[in-house]
Amino acid sequence: MLRINMWFFIAVLLFVAFLVLDLLTTFLVPLVMSLIVVSIFLPLHLFIKRKVCNKEKLAAFLTTFIVLLLVLIPILIFVMALIQESFYLINIYNSAGDNNISLYIKNTVQIFQNYLTDFDINIPKEKMSSFAFSMIKKLSDIFYTNASLLAANLTNLLFNSFVTLVLILVFFIHGKALKDYIIDLLPLPKDEQERLIVRFKELSFAIFAGNTLISFLEGIIAGILIYLFNIEGAIIWGSLIAVLSFLPLIGGGIVILPLSIYLFSTGSQVSAVVFFVLNIIQIFILENLVKPKIIGDKSHMHEILVFLSIMAGVQIYGMLGLFYGPLIMTMFLSLASIYKEHYVKFLK
Repeated sequence: MLRINMWFFIAVLLFVAFLVLDLLTTFLVPLVMSLIVVSIFLPLHLFIKRKVCNKEKLAAFLTTFIVLLLVLIPILIFVMALIQESFYLINIYNSAGDNNISLYIKNTVQIFQNYLTDFDINIPKEKMSSFAFSMIKKLSDIFYTNASLLAANLTNLLFNSFVTLVLILVFFIHGKALKDYIIDLLPLPKDEQERLIVRFKELSFAIFAGNTLISFLEGIIAGILIYLFNIEGAIIWGSLIAVLSFLPLIGGGIVILPLSIYLFSTGSQVSAVVFFVLNIIQIFILENLVKPKIIGDKSHMHEILVFLSIMAGVQIYGMLGLFYGPLIMTMFLSLASIYKEHYVKFLK
């Protein structure tokens, strides 16, 4: 009878746990983001806590306020500026008209064709013009769709930001108690649970303090250079470079090269070369010198695996898949490693 009661209780507990998880999926984005932010800013929180004589709530409020100033407010300002500039470029494109754009592309292609003939390279002008026009058309549609989507979900973004801020405060205050409670509930040895927590912290640091920070800097520097060289849409192109820089094996060079070609086509050959060289230098320094110093070997994942997890994450979760993909993959690899070390022997 006792055994029946136990299994019945476990079944009810699992059912209710499923309902709770389903309930929490509404706040999945702010929940995950707040956990990542807390894991990154925890050393700062502990430092502030020592400075205020271990006053937990005061330290939590101060750290949360710093997160608000350094993370959430800049993100919201950036998103609104991105929306505004996207619609501005779209209006320019629409006002120019397809005929004028097509004529501009043909003239630009003619300029490059004149240079290519010096190297005995002959590419049909019509094919190049048609390809360039179709790419510009697709880019315009992508900008319009995403800008409209961002504008429509601005209220949702503000709400998620508020919930994230509240959760960050709660985790700073009650994080240790909540962690101990979950550890006591899970039927895993504490050392294995601690190992998973450490891996989560390491990956959060690698993704945000490493990949995200470096990609963000690449986008900012590229955006400033784009603005200084009088190319329209500095915020948009800088953002695109930052996102692509986050992806292993791709990088922001696939945006910088077309922009350099655009400068070249406008008659600014020297400016185009200088623009290209400066961007390549800043990407090389940040990617090959700064990023390895920050990340070290914390991610423990091959670049191809990171790339695949990011692309799959974006397909499933949208832009947040940039973070969810590597997080899910690394947690799986950590669990697989624990299974291999401690549990596989019981199945042999």
